[in-house]
Amino acid sequence: MRAHVFLCTLAYYVEWHLREAIKPLLHDDEEREGRRDQRANPVMPTPRSETANAKAARHRTDKGVPVHSRHSLLQDLATLT
Repeated sequence: MRAHVFLCTLAYYVEWHLREAIKPLLHDDEEREGRRDQRANPVMPTPRSETANAKAARHRTDKGVPVHSRHSLLQDLATLT
């Protein structure tokens, strides 16, 4: 039982770090955590930042790197063999 809990915890830890590492390549809002503390009503969803809206509209980061959804990123990576 301990090994199962350890493996599940380890898998979650690795997944969280991978999501944080590829966040600049996805349509995710990188400023969301900071904006959560600034909202007036904690029940309402956090609005997207201007940078996230610009990144979603242009489909590119500020540095010109293409931005993907998780699905399109996996499709793009599947072509690299």
